[in-house]
Amino acid sequence: MSYNMGNTKDLIWSVIIESAKTRFDYSAFEKEFKVFGKKGAKNFAENFLIMALSGFASKEAKDIMTLKLFNEMLLTGYIWEKAEIQKFLTEKEKLLSLEIYVTQLANSLLDDGSQPLSVLNSVHQLLK
Repeated sequence: MSYNMGNTKDLIWSVIIESAKTRFDYSAFEKEFKVFGKKGAKNFAENFLIMALSGFASKEAKDIMTLKLFNEMLLTGYIWEKAEIQKFLTEKEKLLSLEIYVTQLANSLLDDGSQPLSVLNSVHQLLK
């Protein structure tokens, strides 16, 4: 059986994101973006969460993360106050600490040349 390396990497991030969604009231968070429609809100909320996890995993300062997220939202025409973004990040950093760690580990393993399927297995083990 052969695996597409790109699809396996997508699966790694999907597993991490799905785990992160269970750590807080994700459906309420997604509803914040209902102006984009159901599918748009889902995509927007997931992208926001991915950017937040990536920022935490790369040890980016929260004020930089806030500015990046604010600008990303602004590009779509959605305005969420910087203070609210900062509050979200502060509240979720501890709740998402396992997913942040797993994101750091997965990035490191992939950067070091580990096989994506092996990384996916490790991600599953750590998040169960």
